[in-house]
Amino acid sequence: MISDEIREFVQRSYADEHMDPRELLALADRIDAEMICRPRAADGDFVYEGDMVRLDDSEEDELYVVKDVRTAVYVTNNFWSERFEPEDLVHTKPDTFEHIADELDNFKLGRSLEDLRSIANRIRKLARGCGDGCR
Repeated sequence: MISDEIREFVQRSYADEHMDPRELLALADRIDAEMICRPRAADGDFVYEGDMVRLDDSEEDELYVVKDVRTAVYVTNNFWSERFEPEDLVHTKPDTFEHIADELDNFKLGRSLEDLRSIANRIRKLARGCGDGCR
Protein backbone atom coordinates (compact mmCIF):
# COMPACT_ATOMS: atom_id res chain seq x y z
CA MET A 1 0.00 0.00 0.00
CA ILE A 2 1.16 3.52 -0.70
CA SER A 3 0.49 4.57 2.90
CA ASP A 4 2.92 1.87 4.08
CA GLU A 5 5.57 3.23 1.72
CA ILE A 6 5.07 6.71 3.21
CA ARG A 7 5.45 5.30 6.73
CA GLU A 8 8.63 3.50 5.65
CA PHE A 9 9.99 6.73 4.15
CA VAL A 10 9.33 8.58 7.41
CA GLN A 11 10.99 5.81 9.47
CA ARG A 12 14.08 5.92 7.24
CA SER A 13 14.16 9.72 7.47
CA TYR A 14 14.70 9.49 11.27
CA ALA A 15 17.92 7.58 10.66
CA ASP A 16 19.06 9.58 7.60
CA GLU A 17 18.72 13.36 7.74
CA HIS A 18 19.62 13.64 4.06
CA MET A 19 16.64 11.81 2.58
CA ASP A 20 15.73 12.83 -0.95
CA PRO A 21 12.31 14.55 -0.90
CA ARG A 22 11.79 13.53 -4.53
CA GLU A 23 11.00 10.04 -3.26
CA LEU A 24 8.11 11.45 -1.24
CA LEU A 25 6.96 13.54 -4.19
CA ALA A 26 6.95 10.41 -6.36
CA LEU A 27 4.69 8.73 -3.80
CA ALA A 28 2.35 11.73 -3.91
CA ASP A 29 2.24 11.43 -7.72
CA ARG A 30 1.36 7.74 -7.39
CA ILE A 31 -1.47 8.61 -5.01
CA ASP A 32 -2.84 11.06 -7.57
CA ALA A 33 -2.50 8.53 -10.39
CA GLU A 34 -3.76 5.42 -8.59
CA MET A 35 -6.35 6.72 -6.16
CA ILE A 36 -8.38 9.02 -8.41
CA CYS A 37 -11.77 7.76 -9.55
CA ARG A 38 -11.27 7.64 -13.31
CA PRO A 39 -14.11 8.66 -15.62
CA ARG A 40 -15.07 6.43 -18.54
CA ALA A 41 -15.34 7.64 -22.11
CA ALA A 42 -18.27 6.73 -24.36
CA ASP A 43 -16.27 3.71 -25.62
CA GLY A 44 -16.16 2.35 -22.04
CA ASP A 45 -12.41 2.87 -21.57
CA PHE A 46 -11.05 4.79 -18.57
CA VAL A 47 -9.77 8.29 -19.35
CA TYR A 48 -6.15 9.09 -18.39
CA GLU A 49 -4.02 12.18 -18.83
CA GLY A 50 -2.23 11.99 -22.16
CA ASP A 51 -4.94 9.91 -23.88
CA MET A 52 -5.78 10.78 -27.47
CA VAL A 53 -9.54 11.32 -27.84
CA ARG A 54 -12.07 12.80 -30.20
CA LEU A 55 -15.66 13.92 -29.77
CA ASP A 56 -18.02 10.95 -29.98
CA ASP A 57 -20.64 12.60 -32.21
CA SER A 58 -18.22 14.55 -34.40
CA GLU A 59 -17.97 13.89 -38.12
CA GLU A 60 -14.44 15.32 -38.00
CA ASP A 61 -11.41 13.33 -36.92
CA GLU A 62 -9.88 16.18 -34.90
CA LEU A 63 -7.79 14.71 -32.10
CA TYR A 64 -7.43 16.10 -28.61
CA VAL A 65 -5.06 15.28 -25.77
CA VAL A 66 -6.50 14.79 -22.28
CA LYS A 67 -4.73 17.23 -19.94
CA ASP A 68 -6.56 16.74 -16.63
CA VAL A 69 -9.20 14.41 -15.18
CA ARG A 70 -9.08 15.29 -11.48
CA THR A 71 -12.10 17.61 -11.37
CA ALA A 72 -13.37 17.29 -14.95
CA VAL A 73 -12.03 16.11 -18.30
CA TYR A 74 -10.04 18.91 -19.91
CA VAL A 75 -8.67 18.38 -23.40
CA THR A 76 -6.51 20.49 -25.67
CA ASN A 77 -5.66 20.62 -29.35
CA ASN A 78 -2.62 22.87 -28.68
CA PHE A 79 -4.64 26.01 -29.47
CA TRP A 80 -7.23 25.90 -26.69
CA SER A 81 -8.41 23.82 -23.77
CA GLU A 82 -12.00 22.93 -23.08
CA ARG A 83 -13.95 20.92 -20.52
CA PHE A 84 -15.96 17.94 -21.76
CA GLU A 85 -18.09 15.30 -20.14
CA PRO A 86 -16.29 11.95 -20.42
CA GLU A 87 -19.29 10.34 -22.13
CA ASP A 88 -18.83 12.84 -25.01
CA LEU A 89 -15.36 11.46 -25.81
CA VAL A 90 -14.02 8.31 -27.43
CA HIS A 91 -10.46 7.06 -27.63
CA THR A 92 -8.79 7.10 -31.00
CA LYS A 93 -7.18 3.86 -31.98
CA PRO A 94 -4.19 3.90 -34.34
CA ASP A 95 -5.17 3.26 -37.95
CA THR A 96 -4.23 -0.16 -39.32
CA PHE A 97 -4.60 -1.94 -42.65
CA GLU A 98 -6.98 -4.36 -40.95
CA HIS A 99 -9.13 -1.49 -39.64
CA ILE A 100 -9.30 0.03 -43.14
CA ALA A 101 -10.16 -3.37 -44.67
CA ASP A 102 -13.00 -3.77 -42.14
CA GLU A 103 -14.23 -0.30 -43.04
CA LEU A 104 -14.19 -1.20 -46.75
CA ASP A 105 -16.12 -4.43 -46.00
CA ASN A 106 -18.88 -2.24 -44.55
CA PHE A 107 -18.64 0.47 -47.22
CA LYS A 108 -22.08 1.64 -48.31
CA LEU A 109 -23.00 2.67 -51.82
CA GLY A 110 -23.70 6.34 -52.10
CA ARG A 111 -20.70 7.49 -50.09
CA SER A 112 -18.79 10.25 -51.78
CA LEU A 113 -15.71 10.05 -53.93
CA GLU A 114 -14.06 12.16 -51.22
CA ASP A 115 -14.67 9.32 -48.72
CA LEU A 116 -12.83 6.91 -51.04
CA ARG A 117 -9.96 9.38 -51.49
CA SER A 118 -9.71 9.70 -47.71
CA ILE A 119 -9.42 5.92 -47.36
CA ALA A 120 -6.80 5.81 -50.15
CA ASN A 121 -4.78 8.52 -48.37
CA ARG A 122 -4.93 6.59 -45.09
CA ILE A 123 -3.60 3.49 -46.89
CA ARG A 124 -0.76 5.52 -48.43
CA LYS A 125 0.11 7.02 -45.05
CA LEU A 126 0.29 3.57 -43.44
CA ALA A 127 2.31 2.19 -46.35
CA ARG A 128 4.90 4.99 -46.02
CA GLY A 129 5.38 3.98 -42.37
CA CYS A 130 5.97 0.33 -43.28
CA GLY A 131 9.17 0.73 -45.26
CA ASP A 132 10.02 -2.68 -46.74
CA GLY A 133 8.45 -4.47 -43.77
CA CYS A 134 5.01 -4.93 -45.31
CA ARG A 135 3.66 -5.52 -48.76
